Amino acid sequence: MSDATHVDAGAALRVGHRTISELNVAVTRLIMQMLDIRTPTRMASEFAVKGSKDERLIDLSLKAGAAVYVSGPSARDYIRPRLFADANIDLE
Repeated sequence: MSDATHVDAGAALRVGHRTISELNVAVTRLIMQMLDIRTPTRMASEFAVKGSKDERLIDLSLKAGAAVYVSGPSARDYIRPRLFADANIDLE
């Protein structure tokens, strides 16, 4: 890493994080900065999301303008694809 792209990892980690979630966000943003990833990110807490489980994911996806929801393989056991299809959200 050159001096121009140096990232002070210690500074990001020395900040007093109240929760493990805050630490996770800080580490994720640090890694994005180190890898020069400039993809905009948003926190689910920025949206007034309603519902629980699948309904919450669908509501969040719609409010974020997503047309596709990418899910891990273990979610196949509990996710309800029909709800996503009814909301016109592709499930991958």
